[in-house]
Amino acid sequence: MSALKELFFRYCLARGLLAPWTRAHLTKTLAARRLFPLGGGWGHRIEWQCCGVQIVGWMQSRPVVGDVVLSPMVSGKTGAHVILRVERPGDPHDMFFADVALAGYYVLT
Repeated sequence: MSALKELFFRYCLARGLLAPWTRAHLTKTLAARRLFPLGGGWGHRIEWQCCGVQIVGWMQSRPVVGDVVLSPMVSGKTGAHVILRVERPGDPHDMFFADVALAGYYVLT
């Protein structure tokens, strides 16, 4: 599923605009995504390059398009940002840049 389509489905899901069977399928699809928390330590870190829009990170297991980055928000909630594009500069080999978009808030279930 494309990231833009996923954002649209998240919007519809949050507002109750989808049929129950579609809601169940979408919830399972989103639960299968890999989650990456913001922060970390040496050699395994994600931080904001441009707050809310782009991240930079250094990880052996780099995220791919569609994965989700979790970030604390000012409101006290945890924001879920979907990765839209990933760029790997190659030096250092574990570095990446990624464009992200807020898809909603992450709720631990």
